[in-house]
Amino acid sequence: INAGPKPLALYVWSHKQAHIDAILGRTSSGGACVNHCVAQFAHGNLPFGGINNSGIGSAHGIYGFKAFSHERGVLRSSPLMLIKLFFPPYSKQRNYLVRKTVDMMRLPML
Repeated sequence: INAGPKPLALYVWSHKQAHIDAILGRTSSGGACVNHCVAQFAHGNLPFGGINNSGIGSAHGIYGFKAFSHERGVLRSSPLMLIKLFFPPYSKQRNYLVRKTVDMMRLPML
């Protein structure tokens, strides 16, 4: 198995748990099924997809949604965000507020 390209699916047929664990632990594949075939593809709660030559990513259910989606973090600035105090323009009032904020947080002033 390891001598060739990584398979899309690996089927292990054995009743010996040590044998099953050894094969699954020493190989890599897109998916695997023990003592059955093709069932992992039909199971909606398991990811289905390849690795390297057999494909990229996963499909089915939430796995497919996440594989073909991009989560983008967006921060919208608010007048109440304290971090704005640390950016110019600086005024006497802003310097005072920054010093008080730092003092309250007990951080050393630079």
